[in-house]
Amino acid sequence: SDTELVNSWWQYSSVTSLKTIRYCIEISGTLGSCCLGVETDNKLVACILRYPGGALGMLFVDPIYRRRGYAEALLKEASTRIITAAEDSNDGCTEVTKGNHHGHCWALIRDGNIASEALFTKLRWERDDPTEKKRTGKRRANRKWIKRVNN
Repeated sequence: SDTELVNSWWQYSSVTSLKTIRYCIEISGTLGSCCLGVETDNKLVACILRYPGGALGMLFVDPIYRRRGYAEALLKEASTRIITAAEDSNDGCTEVTKGNHHGHCWALIRDGNIASEALFTKLRWERDDPTEKKRTGKRRANRKWIKRVNN
C-alpha cells in the first residue's frame, strides 16, 4: 500500500513512523490536514504530508522521477491548502496556530539536505532563525522553515 511505500522511502522508517503515516493519510481532507501525492501509471512516485503536530514533512520523489517539478508542485499545493484552510476557519488560523506557528506553514529540514533547502528557498520559505548555529553532534539537527501567509 501507499503507507508502506512512503514509510520505506523515509530514512528513519520504523513501526512508529508507519503508524504516523497511516494516521496522516486517514485524516487527509480534514481541516488543516494535508497528504498529497503524484501517481504515474497507478504508482505513487512522490508525496508530501502534514504531521499531526502541524509541520509539513516527508517530501519525497522517487529518484527515477526527479527533476520533473513534482516536489515543487507538491510543496506549493500543500502550502496553499494549509494557508487557505487557516484563513477559512472561524478564528482565521485554526490549524496553523498549533505550536505557536501563527500565520504561516512550517516544516523541518535536516541540516545538509541541500535539495530541500534550495527548493524551499526558491518558493520563498525562510529559515525561522537564520542566525542559529549548527550543532556539532553526530546526528544532524532539524531546522525550522516557515512560509508566511503574506509571503
